[in-house]
Formats: sequence, structure tokens, C-alpha cells
Amino acid sequence: MLKCLTCRSVLEVVNQRLSHKCESEKQSQEPLEKNPPPPISLEIIDVDVDKEKEVKLLIVLLLL
Repeated sequence: MLKCLTCRSVLEVVNQRLSHKCESEKQSQEPLEKNPPPPISLEIIDVDVDKEKEVKLLIVLLLL
């Protein structure tokens, strides 16, 4: 009888900790879903870049 009670209490503690861990994982994922990071863009921001620099930049990007 005592052994069964001990097993039950151990199981209860394990279940409580697991459920708490699952809840904390869900909470840590919520902010990412609500506020997704901005998309990454490879646009050239400086419009005044001359054609030679643009070509060099494109070659470098293609080699990556």
C-alpha cells in the first residue's frame, strides 16, 4: 500500500512538471507567432550605385 502511494505521488510530481514545462514552451512560442520578424530583402538600397559596382555585387552574391 505504501509503495503504491509513493509511486502515485512520484507520478503526480512528474506529470505536474511536464505540464508546467509544456505551458512554458507554449508561452515562449507565442510572441514569435504574434510578432513575426520582418522578411529579409536583398534589395540594393543605394540607387546611386554605378553599374560596375552593381555587377560586382551581383557576382559576389551569386558566388555565395
